[in-house]
Amino acid sequence: MPASIKWLKVIIVVVLAHYTGSPAFCEAPYPETPEELVQAFCTAYSQGAGLSSDTAESAYKYTTWLDTPGWDRAQIIRKYELTRERSPSSHAQVKVRFQIVGYLESGEKHWQLNLVSSEEDVMFTTRKIGGQWRITKPLIPPHISAATAIRFLESEVPSLPKNELAKRQMQIQSLREVTSRE
Repeated sequence: MPASIKWLKVIIVVVLAHYTGSPAFCEAPYPETPEELVQAFCTAYSQGAGLSSDTAESAYKYTTWLDTPGWDRAQIIRKYELTRERSPSSHAQVKVRFQIVGYLESGEKHWQLNLVSSEEDVMFTTRKIGGQWRITKPLIPPHISAATAIRFLESEVPSLPKNELAKRQMQIQSLREVTSRE
Protein backbone atom coordinates (compact mmCIF):
# COMPACT_ATOMS: atom_id res chain seq x y z
CA MET A 1 0.00 0.00 0.00
CA PRO A 2 1.47 3.40 -0.93
CA ALA A 3 2.57 5.62 1.95
CA SER A 4 0.14 8.38 0.94
CA ILE A 5 -2.85 6.04 1.39
CA LYS A 6 -1.57 4.95 4.84
CA TRP A 7 -1.32 8.59 5.91
CA LEU A 8 -4.78 9.32 4.55
CA LYS A 9 -6.19 6.44 6.63
CA VAL A 10 -4.44 7.75 9.74
CA ILE A 11 -5.85 11.24 9.16
CA ILE A 12 -9.37 9.86 8.65
CA VAL A 13 -9.16 7.80 11.87
CA VAL A 14 -7.91 10.81 13.86
CA VAL A 15 -10.64 13.12 12.50
CA LEU A 16 -13.40 10.55 13.07
CA ALA A 17 -12.20 9.78 16.57
CA HIS A 18 -12.11 13.49 17.38
CA TYR A 19 -15.62 14.20 16.16
CA THR A 20 -17.17 11.03 17.58
CA GLY A 21 -15.79 11.67 21.05
CA SER A 22 -13.32 8.83 21.25
CA PRO A 23 -11.92 8.69 24.81
CA ALA A 24 -8.40 9.03 23.45
CA PHE A 25 -9.25 12.58 22.39
CA CYS A 26 -11.60 13.61 25.21
CA GLU A 27 -10.86 15.40 28.43
CA ALA A 28 -10.21 13.27 31.50
CA PRO A 29 -13.41 12.17 33.25
CA TYR A 30 -14.74 14.45 35.97
CA PRO A 31 -13.52 13.45 39.46
CA GLU A 32 -15.86 11.09 41.32
CA THR A 33 -14.69 11.58 44.92
CA PRO A 34 -13.78 14.62 47.01
CA GLU A 35 -10.14 13.51 47.08
CA GLU A 36 -10.01 13.11 43.29
CA LEU A 37 -11.65 16.53 42.94
CA VAL A 38 -9.14 18.31 45.17
CA GLN A 39 -6.29 16.38 43.51
CA ALA A 40 -7.48 17.53 40.06
CA PHE A 41 -7.78 21.12 41.29
CA CYS A 42 -4.30 21.09 42.87
CA THR A 43 -2.81 19.52 39.74
CA ALA A 44 -4.34 22.21 37.54
CA TYR A 45 -3.12 24.92 39.91
CA SER A 46 0.38 23.45 40.07
CA GLN A 47 0.54 23.56 36.26
CA GLY A 48 -0.24 27.28 36.23
CA ALA A 49 -4.03 27.47 36.08
CA GLY A 50 -5.17 30.64 37.75
CA LEU A 51 -2.12 32.67 36.77
CA SER A 52 -4.20 34.23 34.01
CA SER A 53 -7.83 34.35 32.98
CA ASP A 54 -6.88 32.27 29.92
CA THR A 55 -5.92 29.28 32.08
CA ALA A 56 -8.21 29.75 35.08
CA GLU A 57 -11.06 27.59 33.76
CA SER A 58 -8.94 24.43 33.94
CA ALA A 59 -8.93 24.77 37.75
CA TYR A 60 -12.09 26.71 38.50
CA LYS A 61 -14.33 24.19 36.73
CA TYR A 62 -13.95 22.14 39.93
CA THR A 63 -15.35 24.91 42.13
CA THR A 64 -18.55 26.81 42.80
CA TRP A 65 -16.77 30.14 42.35
CA LEU A 66 -18.69 32.34 39.94
CA ASP A 67 -15.86 34.77 39.34
CA THR A 68 -12.17 34.17 38.89
CA PRO A 69 -10.25 36.80 40.81
CA GLY A 70 -7.08 38.34 39.49
CA TRP A 71 -4.17 37.35 41.67
CA ASP A 72 -1.00 39.36 42.19
CA ARG A 73 0.68 36.59 44.15
CA ALA A 74 1.26 32.87 43.61
CA GLN A 75 2.75 30.36 46.05
CA ILE A 76 5.51 28.14 44.69
CA ILE A 77 5.28 24.61 46.00
CA ARG A 78 7.66 21.68 46.15
CA LYS A 79 4.86 19.19 46.75
CA TYR A 80 1.49 18.69 48.40
CA GLU A 81 -0.26 15.88 50.25
CA LEU A 82 -3.99 15.24 50.65
CA THR A 83 -5.87 13.71 53.56
CA ARG A 84 -9.62 13.30 53.83
CA GLU A 85 -11.05 14.71 57.03
CA ARG A 86 -14.83 14.29 57.13
CA SER A 87 -17.23 12.85 54.62
CA PRO A 88 -20.98 12.84 55.04
CA SER A 89 -22.76 11.85 51.85
CA SER A 90 -23.32 15.38 50.49
CA HIS A 91 -20.17 17.18 51.59
CA ALA A 92 -16.61 16.45 52.64
CA GLN A 93 -13.46 18.17 53.76
CA VAL A 94 -10.06 17.41 52.29
CA LYS A 95 -6.92 18.77 53.91
CA VAL A 96 -3.95 19.65 51.73
CA ARG A 97 -0.49 20.31 53.16
CA PHE A 98 1.59 22.39 50.77
CA GLN A 99 5.38 22.61 51.07
CA ILE A 100 6.07 26.22 50.08
CA VAL A 101 9.48 27.13 48.66
CA GLY A 102 8.69 30.68 47.59
CA TYR A 103 6.20 32.98 46.00
CA LEU A 104 5.84 35.14 42.95
CA GLU A 105 4.53 38.63 43.46
CA SER A 106 3.59 40.98 40.67
CA GLY A 107 5.88 43.93 40.46
CA GLU A 108 5.57 47.17 38.59
CA LYS A 109 6.22 45.48 35.23
CA HIS A 110 7.41 41.93 35.98
CA TRP A 111 6.91 39.20 38.55
CA GLN A 112 9.31 39.10 41.50
CA LEU A 113 10.54 35.89 43.12
CA ASN A 114 10.88 35.56 46.90
CA LEU A 115 12.21 32.32 48.35
CA VAL A 116 10.84 31.04 51.67
CA SER A 117 10.55 27.69 53.38
CA SER A 118 7.26 26.90 55.05
CA GLU A 119 4.27 24.62 55.14
CA GLU A 120 0.67 25.62 54.64
CA ASP A 121 -2.40 23.56 55.55
CA VAL A 122 -5.54 24.29 53.57
CA MET A 123 -8.88 22.68 54.40
CA PHE A 124 -10.98 22.39 51.24
CA THR A 125 -14.71 22.05 51.72
CA THR A 126 -16.50 20.15 48.98
CA ARG A 127 -20.19 19.65 48.29
CA LYS A 128 -22.09 17.40 45.93
CA ILE A 129 -24.08 19.59 43.54
CA GLY A 130 -26.09 18.13 40.68
CA GLY A 131 -24.36 14.79 41.11
CA GLN A 132 -20.82 16.26 40.93
CA TRP A 133 -18.42 17.19 43.69
CA ARG A 134 -17.39 20.87 43.76
CA ILE A 135 -14.98 22.84 45.95
CA THR A 136 -16.95 25.51 47.81
CA LYS A 137 -14.14 27.03 49.86
CA PRO A 138 -11.60 28.41 50.48
CA LEU A 139 -10.73 30.63 47.56
CA ILE A 140 -6.92 30.53 47.49
CA PRO A 141 -4.32 32.11 45.22
CA PRO A 142 -2.52 29.84 42.75
CA HIS A 143 -0.10 27.29 44.19
CA ILE A 144 2.23 26.49 41.32
CA SER A 145 5.00 23.94 41.03
CA ALA A 146 8.59 25.11 40.96
CA ALA A 147 8.90 23.88 37.36
CA THR A 148 5.90 26.03 36.37
CA ALA A 149 7.36 29.02 38.21
CA ILE A 150 10.69 28.57 36.41
CA ARG A 151 8.96 28.40 33.00
CA PHE A 152 6.92 31.46 33.90
CA LEU A 153 10.00 33.44 35.01
CA GLU A 154 11.93 32.35 31.92
CA SER A 155 9.08 33.48 29.68
CA GLU A 156 9.56 37.03 30.94
CA VAL A 157 13.29 37.09 30.12
CA PRO A 158 12.89 38.44 26.56
CA SER A 159 10.92 41.44 27.82
CA LEU A 160 13.25 42.29 30.71
CA PRO A 161 15.50 45.32 30.53
CA LYS A 162 19.17 44.37 30.19
CA ASN A 163 19.96 45.58 33.71
CA GLU A 164 17.52 42.99 35.17
CA LEU A 165 18.64 39.93 33.17
CA ALA A 166 21.43 38.84 35.51
CA LYS A 167 19.17 39.17 38.55
CA ARG A 168 16.47 37.06 36.90
CA GLN A 169 18.95 34.34 35.90
CA MET A 170 20.19 34.22 39.52
CA GLN A 171 16.60 33.96 40.79
CA ILE A 172 15.85 31.09 38.43
CA GLN A 173 19.06 29.30 39.43
CA SER A 174 18.28 29.81 43.15
CA LEU A 175 14.81 28.34 42.66
CA ARG A 176 16.29 25.34 40.84
CA GLU A 177 18.74 24.77 43.70
CA VAL A 178 16.11 25.08 46.42
CA THR A 179 13.77 22.64 44.73
CA SER A 180 16.49 20.09 43.97
CA ARG A 181 17.13 19.62 47.70
CA GLU A 182 15.02 17.03 49.47
